[in-house]
Amino acid sequence: MAGNTTFGILTRLALVLAAIGALGGYGLHYLENQVLTQENLKEMSGRLPSSNFLDLVFQGNPKETNTPPTDPEEIVVPLIRQGRSLFVRVELNDFREATLLVDTGATETVLSTDVAFDLGLLDEEAQEVTYNTAGGQVQAQVTELETIRVGDAVRHQVPAAIQNIDGFSDGLLGMSFFEHFLVYVDSERGELHLRPRDY
Repeated sequence: MAGNTTFGILTRLALVLAAIGALGGYGLHYLENQVLTQENLKEMSGRLPSSNFLDLVFQGNPKETNTPPTDPEEIVVPLIRQGRSLFVRVELNDFREATLLVDTGATETVLSTDVAFDLGLLDEEAQEVTYNTAGGQVQAQVTELETIRVGDAVRHQVPAAIQNIDGFSDGLLGMSFFEHFLVYVDSERGELHLRPRDY
């Protein structure tokens, strides 16, 4: 009886060892195939023009490369959307902040009387001129701003007009400022791109 039991145990042990051996052999064969596969890939990478071939294979998906290159001279300023209009925050005479409508179709930069008052620009004896606008002719005082700062873009001695303006805006930023820049408005991203002109 004991002999039969011993024989049964030995038989089972032999079967387990045989199974382990078979699995081990399969595992070694799998690893050998993996090594060969990687060797083949390395050999292939030397024949391809892309130096990032192995990175693509072993490190997953490639990084995004569709980001447009940045221009070191380009200044990007966030815009504020109000309905279909776009506004930008500016600093006037290194003193007064204002929110101006971006209007590349306007000849002059225009300030509201409130902003002009804060800057000390209101003058009863100042020259008045007539401007033709979409709403008709308007009278406005002529003045000059020492500086207009839009983000990192700065212009000095900028002509401007002073006019009564109601609504969200403190005025509008026109071509008396923009003429010194190549201007691109990205309305989808809400960005104003300014690149100084080369004179």
